[in-house]
Amino acid sequence: MYVWADGVDLQARGLTTAPELAVADGALGFWKALEEVFPTTRHQRCWQHKTVNVLNKVAKSVQPAMKQDPREIWMAPDRETAQTALTTFEKKYAAKHAKAVECLTKDREALLAFYAFPAEHWDHVRTTNPIESVFATVRHRTIRTKGALSQNTAKLMVFKLITAAAKTWRRLQGENQVPKLIQGATFRDGIEVTETASQDAAPPRRGWSRRRRRSSGRAGRSTCSPASAAAAPAEPASPRSAKTTWAARRHAAAAPVATAG
Repeated sequence: MYVWADGVDLQARGLTTAPELAVADGALGFWKALEEVFPTTRHQRCWQHKTVNVLNKVAKSVQPAMKQDPREIWMAPDRETAQTALTTFEKKYAAKHAKAVECLTKDREALLAFYAFPAEHWDHVRTTNPIESVFATVRHRTIRTKGALSQNTAKLMVFKLITAAAKTWRRLQGENQVPKLIQGATFRDGIEVTETASQDAAPPRRGWSRRRRRSSGRAGRSTCSPASAAAAPAEPASPRSAKTTWAARRHAAAAPVATAG
């Protein structure tokens, strides 16, 4: 996924899938070899190396004041703010320190590539510090030996040094974002871009609806039509209901009629 490297023999060592991002300094040989081996890998220039290179273009008396300005760029919360800070740096120093401005602006895209990755990973991919810290431990010991080791002994010593240093390594921040990167998720300004395609509910088929209304209309006419009601024969009254009706008429005839006084 990520590669921090000073040389490209990764494919020879078995890396067949192109990394998403390569982080390195300005070594032209590395970038040229990367283009040949993994042309789809995106480039991220190390901000620590770039800051040192920019400061080397100006006098030492100017360096303390200029050192904070590159930090305002790579510490910006989003790409747009970083672009604005970079433009401000260009306008601020272009007149007196053109070489420093050119050194910074020529790698504009490569310096801001990390914004297309999860924000939790920015601390790890803005610089080559993750690999530089490992090499520092090895260099510290190999310098003391002054070349007194054979090739096999040197390899063994490097292996043991890295194994011991690995005990204090911290885990990659935002490790839950790694599977998303592998699956091809897109990030903008450190946030995953989710395209929610809201599809409206499909309207019912016109033919089916028309047939349903037609059939329900037929059913209503067949059951509630006056013609059908008149044509239907009347059901004969039951003997009990006829007796009840005759008793009610007799009681009404025997009741006294009230007259107004």
